[in-house]
Amino acid sequence: MPGYRLSSRYERNIHFVNSENDELGGAWQAGSLTWAEMTQRMEILFELPTTNFALFPCLEDGDPNDPLSHHGPPIKLQKPNIIKPGFYVLLSPDGEPVDIPVNPEMPLPRALSRPLSSPNDPLSLKLRNRWVAEGWKQQITDDDIGMSDTGINSIQSGILLDSTTHQFFNIYAISINPDDDHKVVSFANEPQYEGLTMFHRPDIPDKYQPCNALLRHHFRMAVLLSMKGRIGYPVWDEDIQEGCDQMAEISESDQGKLRFETVLAGKLNQFIA
Repeated sequence: MPGYRLSSRYERNIHFVNSENDELGGAWQAGSLTWAEMTQRMEILFELPTTNFALFPCLEDGDPNDPLSHHGPPIKLQKPNIIKPGFYVLLSPDGEPVDIPVNPEMPLPRALSRPLSSPNDPLSLKLRNRWVAEGWKQQITDDDIGMSDTGINSIQSGILLDSTTHQFFNIYAISINPDDDHKVVSFANEPQYEGLTMFHRPDIPDKYQPCNALLRHHFRMAVLLSMKGRIGYPVWDEDIQEGCDQMAEISESDQGKLRFETVLAGKLNQFIA
């Protein structure tokens, strides 16, 4: 019988269901996504190690009704084979039902920087507090920052993006995987990012390059958000026309209080950075 399906802001043509036909996660296949790459994502999404379950292709056409009884042989995850769009059921390696908890972690909401803000508008207050609490300064090797500084303003904490890419990066629609030669990964149907990698200048020391730990954290959050369908993550209309009262538009919108606090924290933080 039909099970629960995740709602998503973005298109998904790969779906993962459990033995009860409830969807656990999904992804978009732009053409080059492999099972080896998906294994890395599943190790982030699921709290059960990938060695404790297997994926089986559903044999029913379209959205399946009984994936437990109608599936093909298990997929060999570590092979660099291209994933075919469709439904896949997650079972034990011998094909029996298995409980696969989903990681409940979610990223903090982010507000886009705008021309009326400082070009170096820092992260929101909550993100700054998390930065300090989780000891991210220890990941910064840039010796041009003072020892008393949080390290958040280091060159290692920034990358140069055009405005469209910046927006996609800000909402976790694209990310950079530092463990795959800094490959640009699109979690939405945005083919212009297919096959791209982040530019690294070989003549610049690593301590002045973007920090891999920060990129890895962003990639992790993007995987969780995209595969879970962005459930519980605020979706804000960023198309506020020039000349409009930005604060009024934000405060009157859905989830206005949370959004107002996020934007206001960003504005205030530029004076304490």
